[in-house]
Amino acid sequence: LAEHAQWRGNAIGRRADGSSFHQDVAMTVLDDGDRVWVVRDSSAIVEYVALAQNRLAAIEAAGDGIGLVGSDGRLTYINAALR
Repeated sequence: LAEHAQWRGNAIGRRADGSSFHQDVAMTVLDDGDRVWVVRDSSAIVEYVALAQNRLAAIEAAGDGIGLVGSDGRLTYINAALR
């Protein structure tokens, strides 16, 4: 932040009720030295990615061959059993 006058990253935040949540944080130092923080709750995105990873793991572990076909008719993904 000191070197580039801005920073962006992910962190765990705490709500007023004490529960935690995933957050995207962007910080900027203005010309007058004031700082602006923008915090966005990214919990839904983190949960969606975890769900997608679990589904992919299940597809990869399946004993049957599974392939995904795009709208153009081209094969876009095959699991280990189909390789």
